[in-house]
Amino acid sequence: MSAGKATGHFITDQWEIPVNGLDLASISEKKGVLDRSMKTPLTPTNLTLPIALMILDPSEYPTVSRARKALRKGAILVYRKNTKSAVADEKCPSNHHHHANLIGSNEDDSSLEKGAILVYRKNTKSAVADEKCPSNHHHHANLIGSNEDDSDNGDDEASGDHNLDFDAKNAITGRVGDRVYPFDIIARQIRMSQCFYPKNKDPPFEMPVIYEDDHIAIVNKPAGVPVFSHRKGGHGMMTVRSALPYILTAPKMGTEHALRRAQPVHRIDLATSGLLICAKTKPALTGLGDQFADRTIKKTYTAVLNGMPTICKDNPSDREWHTIDSELDSKSAVTLWRPIRFARSQNAKDETVTLVEVKPQTGRHHQIRCHMAWELNCPLIGDHRYDGGSEKAKTFRELGLFLCANRVSFMHPCFNSAVEACIELPEKYEAILTEDDSRGEGA
Repeated sequence: MSAGKATGHFITDQWEIPVNGLDLASISEKKGVLDRSMKTPLTPTNLTLPIALMILDPSEYPTVSRARKALRKGAILVYRKNTKSAVADEKCPSNHHHHANLIGSNEDDSSLEKGAILVYRKNTKSAVADEKCPSNHHHHANLIGSNEDDSDNGDDEASGDHNLDFDAKNAITGRVGDRVYPFDIIARQIRMSQCFYPKNKDPPFEMPVIYEDDHIAIVNKPAGVPVFSHRKGGHGMMTVRSALPYILTAPKMGTEHALRRAQPVHRIDLATSGLLICAKTKPALTGLGDQFADRTIKKTYTAVLNGMPTICKDNPSDREWHTIDSELDSKSAVTLWRPIRFARSQNAKDETVTLVEVKPQTGRHHQIRCHMAWELNCPLIGDHRYDGGSEKAKTFRELGLFLCANRVSFMHPCFNSAVEACIELPEKYEAILTEDDSRGEGA
């Protein structure tokens, strides 16, 4: 990826206007596009830069306003290899009008800002040829027939070759009223953000990176650390968002739409540990957000319950998935769960703790904790908010909440490939389950 004109910009796409110009028929059906009043009519070999963009990249520029917006935002530049030849032949005064429009004379200069599409002109003399000046037809004919790059290429399609002879440093900013002609090279440039990934400082706390590429990352959030700082503050650097730049690697140079700093895509409760998905580029952030909205990202939690669910008392060997469908805050809330293992504990309800796998199908606040406590009557070990407040329950609080997001699967937002991550449970899980496993074994 070559450098653009402005500092921090890089060229991503290039097109060369063919000898016969561009096909206006492809946009003629769009109401009003070709009917706008302008000093010089549009022809296949003489058209405005916004119209050219609509033809060259209709998916990126489906409307005139979208193309103009790209120009005004700093997306378009125009390069002329021989600017002197862009000046019309003095013997043909009519060409001065073309030159004014081409360089930057615009019907609405007040609305123009820096552009980001680069147009490179191989021979601007012929490009500004006017039908009213017969002498210029000779120049145009010579250009078409003598150009070494195009003499053997009768292709009427615009070239998308990224290896075109392009000089971004000598380009000028593309403007809404600029005209383009055969042999012009148009290039799109984008700004690569200066990412914040300091490597000379230690992270505020340890947080293992489970998976990482230039677009996404999956980290193992420790319990007791918030994902974001609360509105009232007080956490300082002790948040996942603050720590990410210190533990992740910056996207490699040339990665498009890189975020200044990686962003968590979802939340995990303060007391919960486990896998957290983060985005490092804007497309990844948008794509992952859409997957969460569509509920296509699959998350599995592992928890330890205080007590044995009633259904397990009736059938201790049961390892099937069960469904809890009970509203929370007047909204639908669905949770899948299954028992994995039982262990004896003197301070536990029924003198038993239960290891369960949980798959929330919706994302309500404290959904797992509420469903386990209220529907199964077995709150999570260490859950000071929903454990009922009994003396025995309080003895577990100092151990922390036993809830871990230990497995996640989703489609990579940029590569369209499956991503799956899994981690081992924290050591405290095994410690609380090894007192006495006489009531059952893991499935």
